[in-house]
Amino acid sequence: RKQNSNRSTILLEFETLALLSYFRIILTIAQSLSMNHADTFELTPSGRPKLLEGEVELRSENDSSLYNGSEKIHHGGILILSNQRLLYSVGEFKASFALESISSTKEISAWLGKSKIALYFTEDKYIMFSIASGFSAVSKTIRDAIESRKAVMLEKAKASTPAQRPAASVGIGAILEIQKSKERAISEAVAGDGTADLAALKARAREVTEAAQRLQAILADKAAPGESGAEREASSSLLMQAGLMSPVSKDVVGTSRFHAELAKELCDFLAPRLRACGGCMTMTDVYCIYNRARGIDLVSPADLRRACELMEPLGLPARMHRFGSGTAVLRSLDAASRTDQQALVA
Repeated sequence: RKQNSNRSTILLEFETLALLSYFRIILTIAQSLSMNHADTFELTPSGRPKLLEGEVELRSENDSSLYNGSEKIHHGGILILSNQRLLYSVGEFKASFALESISSTKEISAWLGKSKIALYFTEDKYIMFSIASGFSAVSKTIRDAIESRKAVMLEKAKASTPAQRPAASVGIGAILEIQKSKERAISEAVAGDGTADLAALKARAREVTEAAQRLQAILADKAAPGESGAEREASSSLLMQAGLMSPVSKDVVGTSRFHAELAKELCDFLAPRLRACGGCMTMTDVYCIYNRARGIDLVSPADLRRACELMEPLGLPARMHRFGSGTAVLRSLDAASRTDQQALVA
């Protein structure tokens, strides 16, 4: 009888373990289905996310957690929202989610702990992000960005669909109607441009910057036929003065991370300019060139200096140096190493 009891206990334990294993397998499959909507993303040499064509960073949140379904899989990461994607990174893990792939959102408030926002791809496949602070504002920004992205994709789909041509009209009345339609279109375009607000002006500036960056990449690959070296250098110099697509700001990354992210953006932005200047540039030139590229959202000299001071602790490929005369310069790491070696030889 005792042996039978032991056998029953062992059988029950075995069945329990088998059932738990089965549920773990089901949970793993469900999680993998949710993460199928994730992609990875590249980083710039300074460690900032490499943005896509036309992509603008809208908000960045520190100390956020990622849930695959209801299970937390990463915590203490950085959540970045752009007008095209949601980016999440912690350590070596990087995941991006296209905004147009998100079908709906849901806020999950908590009295204790962090509130969460759930992003649904289908009814049973979703991810969640927990936000450390400012949950309502972050959640609203995410929802607005998703709706805006869907509207943009819908407009692109409509534009790519060939419109049905109306039945052809004949006679002088048809010709006059066509002429009036053209005049109305021109008037609306002029009125729209004349009353454009600051957001529209920024959008136009991004378009120009985007075109300049594409041209600069083409110039880097090969020279145009019949173009001399001096002409190519002049063209490249003009294009390097193009503005930034998505400059770092305190509103986007927050006050605590502003100077560190500004230091990274400075390194990415100044890398080709430092190479063109022999690896060294005065801080006055850095301030003028960088703020000209930012446009209207300028940074103060104190913020710029603080960002440059953080380049060495952050391990970035540039250093601020002050000569005995008091002149402050920004040097690429290669230029700084060459100068140190020359000083040792001397």
